[in-house]
Amino acid sequence: MKVFGIKEENNIYLNFPDGGVEHNLESIGQVAKQIRLFKPELIITHNPEHKIIRFAKDVNWVNHRDHLNTGNIAIDAAYPYSRDLLFFPEHFQDKNVASHACTEFLLVDFYEHPDLVHIDVTDQLEIRIKAHASHSSQYSLQQAKDSADFFTKNYTPRRYECFRYVIAD
Repeated sequence: MKVFGIKEENNIYLNFPDGGVEHNLESIGQVAKQIRLFKPELIITHNPEHKIIRFAKDVNWVNHRDHLNTGNIAIDAAYPYSRDLLFFPEHFQDKNVASHACTEFLLVDFYEHPDLVHIDVTDQLEIRIKAHASHSSQYSLQQAKDSADFFTKNYTPRRYECFRYVIAD
């Protein structure tokens, strides 16, 4: 998060274990509280719909269970759990918590869909690579560069990433 310039006080860890993210009320409650605190206008999360990700005609992979569950948790937490006052009333003991509804989403791991948007990431590409490489248990610098090359569309001289944009009101 330091690579992205996110302040330490805005860097929240919910301590979900790697390989053990569960789509349940406890997890939804933890994320709903953060939504109620931060009041985002847009949530960026993983593809909650597909067990198999289709990147191209002959390029497919199994969606990581943690990613699939994270997408489902984030969307459930956004609605109805962060909006409705009856869900997790204990959150409101914190004076900074308020009901909040977020209905705009950017979903990653969508590559073939009518609602795709292509976002110009050219100016952030080096930061993206550096951030991936800092996750050293999973990426070397070269693997981070390869990932950026694979997942960004090259419309010379600009680079774009695909997201599914959803307004769910």
